[in-house]
Amino acid sequence: MPQVDQNIKEKMLFIKKFVAEPRMIGNITPSSPQLVASMLCNVDWDKIGCIAEFGAGTGVVTKAIMKNKLPQSRLFVFEIEDDLRQKLIRDTGLDIYDDARRLPHVLREERLRKVDLIVSGLPYAVLPQEVTAAVLDGISRTLAEDGMFVAF
Repeated sequence: MPQVDQNIKEKMLFIKKFVAEPRMIGNITPSSPQLVASMLCNVDWDKIGCIAEFGAGTGVVTKAIMKNKLPQSRLFVFEIEDDLRQKLIRDTGLDIYDDARRLPHVLREERLRKVDLIVSGLPYAVLPQEVTAAVLDGISRTLAEDGMFVAF
C-alpha cells in the first residue's frame, strides 16, 4: 500500500479513536514528523540502554525510537487502547503492554531496575487524577538518576 494511503488510514483510525474516547487518546491526530524530531533531538542514543514509551498510539514515535536506538537497547511500549495496541504489535513485532502504570512491574519481570529514557504521549490533563498519580509515581521510581523524561 502506498505510504500516503497508509498515513491517511492511520489518521482516520486515530480520529475515530479520539472521538470515541477523548480521555483515553488525548490527541486528534498522530504526532507529526516535526514533533517527533523535536522530542528526540536531545537524546544521546549511545547512552540509552532502556527506553519506555507511554501512549504509543499508531507508533509514529515508536518507529523513530526503533530507528535511532542501539540494537542492544531495550524498548518497552505501552498503549492502552486495544485496536491501536494490536496495530502496533502487527507493525513493529514488539510486545506492546496495555497500561503505563505497569512499567515498574514489567521492569521487575525483565530483571531491570531503571530506564534511561521515558517518552510520553499520555494526555495527563484529561486522565483521571489517580491514573496520572500512578503513572508519575512509576516514572519517579523507574527513571534513572541521569535519565531523560520527554512528554508532549
